[in-house]
Amino acid sequence: MIYATVFKNHRLDISQLEQVTYVPYKKLRESLLNFIHENKEGSVFELENIFTSSPFGIRKPLIPLLFAGLLRDVWEQLMFYRNGMYVTAVDADKLYGMFNESAEYQFVFNDYSAEFLGFVKGVQKAFQSYESEYVQEQTIVIKASSGVLNWLRQLPRHTQTTEEINNDLLEFKNLVRKIEVNPIISLEMLKEKFSEPSVLIEMKKELEEHFAQFENDVVAKIFETFGVSSVKELARKRNDFSANLGKRNRLLKSIDTEANNFISDFALSYTGIELENWSDTTFDLFVRQMQNDYRDMEMSSETKDTILLGYNDSQKSIKKVELSNKAITVYENVNRIINNAGRSVPEKK
Repeated sequence: MIYATVFKNHRLDISQLEQVTYVPYKKLRESLLNFIHENKEGSVFELENIFTSSPFGIRKPLIPLLFAGLLRDVWEQLMFYRNGMYVTAVDADKLYGMFNESAEYQFVFNDYSAEFLGFVKGVQKAFQSYESEYVQEQTIVIKASSGVLNWLRQLPRHTQTTEEINNDLLEFKNLVRKIEVNPIISLEMLKEKFSEPSVLIEMKKELEEHFAQFENDVVAKIFETFGVSSVKELARKRNDFSANLGKRNRLLKSIDTEANNFISDFALSYTGIELENWSDTTFDLFVRQMQNDYRDMEMSSETKDTILLGYNDSQKSIKKVELSNKAITVYENVNRIINNAGRSVPEKK
């Protein structure tokens, strides 16, 4: 009955508010729009006064319904607060409650441009599957913010924290994080920087594929260190070292080429941190430690065919060979000269 009285009998179509024909409602809508455009923040009590004062004199039970109906096209731009706390999910019951205690509630009108609203709608659509169930009755800005923020948080930790990506992806991540503090300003900055939701969709895809590429980079670094180009070659190289060394050296102990997920198992075994949780610092430390452990392996007497000479940070690998008669003669002569000449030189020198 209230619906018929307020809307149907006066031909008020909330989908065509620019074409309101009933003059009192048309003027009331104009008054409300003028007020919220001139006063971006204020008390709900002030809004109520527009309804109850001359020349409108609207009865209080009708105010919530008319308020929501006449401002339906800008509803996404209105937010309500009580004691500084954001009022979530403004349904019919909450709206009536707000006008019952209108002096206790405040409104904020965000005067979005059509371009900004179009951008936000695109973002909301792209990240809709990540929206929290608790924001389904919220404004489109809140839904878009929830979706893009939850999407970032579900990415592997490494993808979230790494700075080893291009500047656009870095700025995208940083602006998304700021949404938690100020959704509107952060979304405005995203629009200013990237212009179109399609750009965000492309970066979304890049970041979702980043971790797989990072896994490949870690594998490539292992292959580079061992001088191989495949897991099969790595297994053969691993077996070149003795079983005893394999038990003592952490790098060798961590390599299990038979594992279902070789790189994940290796990363956790070698560093104690799951690969998806690695930071850029973890990766740098891993590379240095792996190279050190590999040098230690080669410098060990356990290797069969080479001798590695080390001085400071330089190493020289010498292949073991059978000496010819001429080489033996040269060796013996040099050895004799050193022994004879060295008798008068202190042992430490």
